[in-house]
Amino acid sequence: MGLFARIPPVLAHPTPEEASIKIQACIREHCARKHIQEKKDHTTEMTKPSEPDPNLAATKIQATYRGYRTRKDLAHTHHSELISPSLAQLRISQEEPHGLSDTSNKSDLESIEDEEERKNRAATRIQAAYRGYHVRSHLGENHSSGGSSPYYSPHISEDEAATKIQAAFRGYCVRKNMRSQTAPIPQYDDQKYDEAARKIQANYRGYRVRKEIGCLKQHQSTNES
Repeated sequence: MGLFARIPPVLAHPTPEEASIKIQACIREHCARKHIQEKKDHTTEMTKPSEPDPNLAATKIQATYRGYRTRKDLAHTHHSELISPSLAQLRISQEEPHGLSDTSNKSDLESIEDEEERKNRAATRIQAAYRGYHVRSHLGENHSSGGSSPYYSPHISEDEAATKIQAAFRGYCVRKNMRSQTAPIPQYDDQKYDEAARKIQANYRGYRVRKEIGCLKQHQSTNES
């Protein structure tokens, strides 16, 4: 009896009440851990990024490709004009569409590709027209002044001007494309694109004229002072 009397009370068999309390505590702990894990899984699922929109991804790919094609055409056209302006003009004329094709039997993807190709050609024509105007204007000023005019000080280069025209035209095309995503692709209207090109050119000519007038006034005021 002396040996059993020295056993600590904690090693003795628990009473039914103590066993019930321990079992309840274990069950509550298990349920609490399970509930916390479910909340973590739900939070992770809610914060997980959603699947990308296929239409948005396709639009980004098309925009990137249009920028690449436009820069490539611009570099090639500029090189051709330096070699032979008449040859470059002939190449642009040959690239113009000779008529409207019936796209009623084409798939949506083919119609979109045809529309993008026509937009690229329209942007190329706008660039070529502006460069021709800019070169003729510059040559006319040099001829009238008998040399390089001291007042002719362009604020931007031809590449920057072409970039501005590209950006304005691409913005117009993107806005038009976004409006027509939920509707059938409209038939290509050459007159509409020519009108857009004229508006872009008119806005840019006004910008250049105002810049040059401001530069001339500043130069005159500097000489008077």
